[in-house]
Amino acid sequence: MKSVEKSESAAPVQVPRRPSRLRRNLLIAVGALLLFTVTGFFLLPPLLKSQLEKRASAILGRKVTVGKVRLNPYALSLTLENLDVRLKEGDGSFVGWNRLYVNFDALASLHGEWVLSEIELEGFHAAAIVKPNGTLNFADVLEKVLTPSGSAGTAGAAKAARPIRIGSLKVSEARLEFADQSRKKPFATVVGPVTFAVTEFRTAGAKGAPYHLEAVSEAGEKFAWTGSIAAEPFGTTGEFS
Repeated sequence: MKSVEKSESAAPVQVPRRPSRLRRNLLIAVGALLLFTVTGFFLLPPLLKSQLEKRASAILGRKVTVGKVRLNPYALSLTLENLDVRLKEGDGSFVGWNRLYVNFDALASLHGEWVLSEIELEGFHAAAIVKPNGTLNFADVLEKVLTPSGSAGTAGAAKAARPIRIGSLKVSEARLEFADQSRKKPFATVVGPVTFAVTEFRTAGAKGAPYHLEAVSEAGEKFAWTGSIAAEPFGTTGEFS
């Protein structure tokens, strides 16, 4: 008998393919986009809220609280809700607002000036008090702002600051509480609500920015001002009623 030998063909060995460079780059881009989104929308806001409350309280010497911080990394916008700075002495609010929205224009800022395309401030309030000794309740803040901080501050002041342009500034429902406790008969009043809008405002140059302002006093007195305003040199023209 002849022996029949069966030849078995070897199965082809499959080598796993490495991801193509395009696919790898795509995965990296998606991961970076996801990290950017999560960081901007969810991680940075609570961190900014904590640091703002801590640092602002230390600088102003008053307790500062922020209700909520919102960031939109795609629109480059920041929203601060329910910010409140307490009075240094006594109970009450010194300054604050319901909502502040700021939108930064990165592309336009490449041309020699910082550009804020839109600013909206809602429910701003402030309390100015002349104390019995004749000093203001925010005199310590003014002293910190106006006092030079050594040679570094002088050098910084000598260098011209980069101009700022605001495309649209809208302030609504603002009010000012004023009290004079230095008089024999203390005086107190509230001015507001005040609403005004300014467009194309620049901190440098003589070009006037159109604006409109409306206000009402506690006694119901109303006034309005429409015209233009410039920062450097400071000046305004318009109609007052």
